[in-house]
Amino acid sequence: MLSKNSVPDNAALLVQDGITRERLADLLTDSMRRDILIGFGYSAKLIEFISPEHTLKNIMIRAEKKSHAFAPDFAAFHTQRTLWNVAPKLAELLDV
Repeated sequence: MLSKNSVPDNAALLVQDGITRERLADLLTDSMRRDILIGFGYSAKLIEFISPEHTLKNIMIRAEKKSHAFAPDFAAFHTQRTLWNVAPKLAELLDV
């Protein structure tokens, strides 16, 4: 969970209220999942798949395997994990 102590100083205002903290956490989680897929050799991006009028949770990760031979690269993921001081469960499960 994001707290005032776990975010970069210049992003502290984003966690002052519960609603912004929750939405930021959702976006960080989806972005980090995307980065983990990219690290495993996928082409991945976040897309909106349902109009926001119907649901707030309308982000889907679209991924396609680029190559079977790849060198795992999780640099982008590790940079964000360090910056935001978070430990996503998916990273733990995949030993990233």
